[in-house]
Amino acid sequence: MKGEKKLSKIKISELESLIFTLFEKAGLNKGHCQQITDVFMRTTYRGVGHHDIYSLPGRITNLQKDKINNSPDMKKLAGFNSMEVYDGDNGPGEINCYFITERSQKLADQNGISLVSIKNSNHFLAAAPYVELSAERDYLSLIFSSAGISMGVGESPKVIGNGPFGYAVQGQNHNVLFDICMAYSSYGKLHAKAEAGEKVPSYWGKDSEGNSTEDPAEILEGGIPLAMGAHKGFGLSMMVEFITSILADGDIALEKNKKNTGIYTHSIITLKPEGVNDSYVNNVDKLIDDMKTIYPDLHIPGDSSYGSKKEIEKKGYFEIEKSLLDRLLELKEDL
Repeated sequence: MKGEKKLSKIKISELESLIFTLFEKAGLNKGHCQQITDVFMRTTYRGVGHHDIYSLPGRITNLQKDKINNSPDMKKLAGFNSMEVYDGDNGPGEINCYFITERSQKLADQNGISLVSIKNSNHFLAAAPYVELSAERDYLSLIFSSAGISMGVGESPKVIGNGPFGYAVQGQNHNVLFDICMAYSSYGKLHAKAEAGEKVPSYWGKDSEGNSTEDPAEILEGGIPLAMGAHKGFGLSMMVEFITSILADGDIALEKNKKNTGIYTHSIITLKPEGVNDSYVNNVDKLIDDMKTIYPDLHIPGDSSYGSKKEIEKKGYFEIEKSLLDRLLELKEDL
């Protein structure tokens, strides 16, 4: 039956070691290996099945083929008080975003709030790991990433990127983790739906003829993913471009079509809540407790992700597709 996959179990520590080894063999230094391994582990714990460990073979291949720089030298291009802009030297998006996340935390320590951008970068995998890391360190961060032209609105063709965005907050009893793009569905989710033989709502996208379709494969094969909420999602995706590519003077719109790598710009805004509010953590819990008092079954952003992580940690292993695990083990031997 279509969609059924044979799964293999791998212990948490073994998967972590495998990821680290693959990136080390691909030429990253140990510090960067630790960071990018953390990013891939955090996303894989979420259990979404895309923008996680399933993206790893592609990352390794791009590093092997020198499409992505395995030894990036992030250089500061501009700065104004608590705002800074860097060049990512065509490095992995995960490394560049880890860098600006930690840099923004240092600036927030000094100024209460910061914005750090990095251009000439690559896909950052997902928004979640960076803002989750900040939340664990008692910051409130919002991260944005530009993307290649991949989304339409209304009757238009593809005119803009889908504007990946995320934030995370941490209370004493509740955690919130929000990770989305401005289209109804990411490409990763569309691929997962297509492979599973599942239909999608007709408003998610159009086929190559411009007709609404429930077949995710038709959206992927020359079709057009659509902005969520029409003009609302489109306006938000423009906001992401302004905060990333426009602000940092990165690749804009049609410029992204001229090359395959280094087209991404990322920006992170970080706040240090304790600087202005000692009750911040308690207020996070109060908001969620109050909403759940009104409706106990309310799904809070991040509930599924944290639930998945808790279950994996309880079992002590991940379950991933056997074909993927075999591929990763082959890469380990080939590198």
